[in-house]
Amino acid sequence: MALKFHDRAGDEPDAHSNTPRVPSSSIVKALGYIGDIVEMANARLYRFWADLSEALKTGRPQNKVKHSGQPMIAKLYETPERFEQFLNAMSGIAD
Repeated sequence: MALKFHDRAGDEPDAHSNTPRVPSSSIVKALGYIGDIVEMANARLYRFWADLSEALKTGRPQNKVKHSGQPMIAKLYETPERFEQFLNAMSGIAD
């Protein structure tokens, strides 16, 4: 069953558009947009699922702490871009 969130009025790249049925939570910078948390999870968290078996067997962290030995919060503040991504993600789900 199609959700009818997308419309195409031709073959040109700019011929694609959202339909009125698109939830505002998926429109970048719209009130209620939640995409930043998905982008952060993709960029920073998703790869750690590959170590799930090791985490379950050892009980040890499988995040950035595993590789750097630094507390996770230190890694979060390591670069302005990483911190900004985190802030955007948290702002999006706080609304």
